[in-house]
Amino acid sequence: MELMMWKVSYETGHAKLDEQHKGLLATFERMQHALVDEGDGGDAMELLAELKARTAEHFRTEDELMERFLYPEEEDHKGIHGRLIAQIEELYRRVEVGQTAMTPPVVKFLESWLTDHIQGEDFRLAEFLIAKGNQA
Repeated sequence: MELMMWKVSYETGHAKLDEQHKGLLATFERMQHALVDEGDGGDAMELLAELKARTAEHFRTEDELMERFLYPEEEDHKGIHGRLIAQIEELYRRVEVGQTAMTPPVVKFLESWLTDHIQGEDFRLAEFLIAKGNQA
């Protein structure tokens, strides 16, 4: 499994969003290390819980910024947040009860939604916020 790490190409230019993205990716990287080192996902479950909490916190931050600055794509962006949170909560529940294992395809799914969201919706949001004078 190739470990995911922070890359300059993930930077949006918005300090607060980038700080939170770095935290999300650091947690994700630690989860990958736990899976590689332990093989059975021992600490990975705890880190999945942390990733879930950090994701929810990050989405709350984005939601507040979208509301405050009247982001025109707010409804769509919040809808994506809702779907992503539901997916990670369902994954967490399935792993917790043993229906799903933290396998490379599951980790790849998490990696994809993280990077796709950052490089898609969050780049557009950051560009809008920066244009409105909010860079932090």
